[in-house]
Amino acid sequence: MLSHTLHRLPTQAQDRPLLSPLAAAPNGHVGFFLAAPEIKLPASQPFPPGPTSLSCSLGILTSPRAVPPNSRLQFLPLHFRPALSSSVLLRPAPQYQGWLLASTPRDSLSLYLFGYPSFEAYPDPDAARAAAFDPSWRDLDSWLISRSTYTFFEEKRPLQLLCQPEQVFLVFLQFPEDEIADATLFLLQWLPEQPHRPPQLLTLALFDDVSVLHLPPDLLLSAGIRRFLEPGPASLERRGPGLWRLGLETFSLSSGQLLSSFWPDHLSLPIRSLSFPSDDLLDHYLPSLSLASGPSDPNGSPSYFAALSLPLRAPSRPHDHLSRPAVPPQGVGSLFWLSSSLDPLSSLPWLGAFPSLVPSGPSLFGSDLSLDSWRLWRWLPSSPSPSSFLLLDSFPADPSSFFSLLAPSSPSPSSHPPSHFWSLLASPNQLLLSLRRSSDGSLLDSLSLPHLRPPFPSPRVLPALALTDPDGSPRLVLLASDPNGSLSLVEVFPS
Repeated sequence: MLSHTLHRLPTQAQDRPLLSPLAAAPNGHVGFFLAAPEIKLPASQPFPPGPTSLSCSLGILTSPRAVPPNSRLQFLPLHFRPALSSSVLLRPAPQYQGWLLASTPRDSLSLYLFGYPSFEAYPDPDAARAAAFDPSWRDLDSWLISRSTYTFFEEKRPLQLLCQPEQVFLVFLQFPEDEIADATLFLLQWLPEQPHRPPQLLTLALFDDVSVLHLPPDLLLSAGIRRFLEPGPASLERRGPGLWRLGLETFSLSSGQLLSSFWPDHLSLPIRSLSFPSDDLLDHYLPSLSLASGPSDPNGSPSYFAALSLPLRAPSRPHDHLSRPAVPPQGVGSLFWLSSSLDPLSSLPWLGAFPSLVPSGPSLFGSDLSLDSWRLWRWLPSSPSPSSFLLLDSFPADPSSFFSLLAPSSPSPSSHPPSHFWSLLASPNQLLLSLRRSSDGSLLDSLSLPHLRPPFPSPRVLPALALTDPDGSPRLVLLASDPNGSLSLVEVFPS
């Protein structure tokens, strides 16, 4: 495989910029949100500085599958200060011909809808540079279609931003300040075409940690951990003897109604700290939750994969950025293949941490951390053979490494599934990128990038996006840092 640097970003890793995950739009553009102190734009883009010390921009990479100068990275500054949180989400909004941005700062929820910038109007760099001083093109205020802010206090974590034909949905988890009450899963419904109509906020469920997956068209699947207290005097403080339990629930996006739930009895462990259950969860356990779409079940209906585990946490080591499960492994966990009504079709005992899942036909490929090693495995849930779970590869896990899987999304439900997926191993000294067959997980090609490293000291995922060319060729666009601390967009492709 080969790699080349598409563009260097106008900020340094040491600035700790706020970045959204990379997202691909139907028109072929790749977008991301960037907020950093005093971003210095390239000389070819002499935009005037914004009114605040924190500069916020939408980065648009055009033609990411072509080498420079055919690929162009444009930064469109926001000359208003968005309300920002520790994480933001960016998603394409094809029906609105634009991009959606969601942020959950401590005192509010903020949603922004931007139109596609017309870069094609300025194919010549000189023309683009001259147009930079045209207020109609210069900043994202000109492309802002709609915005909405909902006053809502306390810490929040955005989980998923969905764009449906008529509505936008933001799923987020809100954490209580007292560290005693449960966290709450909320659903925010927004109509961008009616900006003066306030968003509708629906309460879905109480969780202490949760992962979610959208099930088109109208379902939301959640995998979470929840405290179940022993019967006793009624109290709003939610503390006392009880169990931590792992389970799944589905909700309607349109109404927020609970449709089905599955809380297996064997996926439970005792609450150890009775006074502060939230601290107990953080100090003693390592909740590990992941979801993925599955093949059609025996009745031809949709199905889903779930990886749920609650391993005991190992004591922290010096300079250890990554929490680790105890050795030998202790805790509870299972892999599940489930019907759309959450009836188990197949299950397997499993105890791993930080799972990453990639479905491929009847197979589920996964990665996890177990016994100080990152593992790559394959599960065939419909196979009665004892060897339905196969370990394909393993890598030593140092204190700051992480391992994840990434697959390109199919352009449409009727299109053929991708013939490949990527595994990404990141450590402080290198990035190891591997291309694998979706049929059996075998290695097609790999590339070590010793001059690149994750952009931040303690990430859980590498900012990367898997793409597929019209001829089926795989490509990977990722954000990484070089030894000098410069942030760059890098493309990886077969030789």
